[in-house]
Amino acid sequence: MKDIIRVIAASAIFVGPLASTSAIALSDDEKTALAAAAILGIAALAHNKNHYHEGYEPKNSEAKAQFERGYRDGLHNEPYDSRHSGMNYGQGYDAGQTRAQPGGSSE
Repeated sequence: MKDIIRVIAASAIFVGPLASTSAIALSDDEKTALAAAAILGIAALAHNKNHYHEGYEPKNSEAKAQFERGYRDGLHNEPYDSRHSGMNYGQGYDAGQTRAQPGGSSE
């Protein structure tokens, strides 16, 4: 939830002045693109939060990166990277494997 709030705040900081000072100069397509980018950013953050399971959540950016690497490998049925794995990679791999199964849940 904190990540979503940060994205919204950052979007407001960057898009707010642009929209207020040059809203007339933006075409409808540009306005639509800005709105879509904001929505996609929020959706991406919300989606990532859903694939953590059983109370696990990475504690920092390095842990999150390792989890995501494991998640992608598991989701796409890549071989488990035992030489470069740790708890975060393993948690991500398991979550990706669960999601990849027919009827797999994102939670």
